[in-house]
Amino acid sequence: MAEGYYNHFSHNQGAISAGVDNVGAKYNYRPTDLIIEVMREDGVDISSQSVKQVSLEMLVGVTRIVVLCEPEICPVFIRDSSISVLYHQITDPAHSGREATIQIRNEIKELVKSLLTS
Repeated sequence: MAEGYYNHFSHNQGAISAGVDNVGAKYNYRPTDLIIEVMREDGVDISSQSVKQVSLEMLVGVTRIVVLCEPEICPVFIRDSSISVLYHQITDPAHSGREATIQIRNEIKELVKSLLTS
């Protein structure tokens, strides 16, 4: 969701979104159908995005990391990074019902908009 909104609002494809757990195979390496649907309802198509696990290689050339989970579950290479890290605790929508997924979507949307204007 965050990657989709960042790319949508910035008209850029530079955002990389990745999870701390390797769950790609569980979801066929794509967002769940519900997440794709609620994003599409808000005018953002994320159907071509892939579910990835964060890696050290992803941080090459990065100036800011936005983490949407508790700091203690992040990999050590993020917590100990010299890169600016911003933490925001947001529930993972992958295990949520429709209404909760919409609320999470809206929370992520507002966060991304605020990050783009800061």
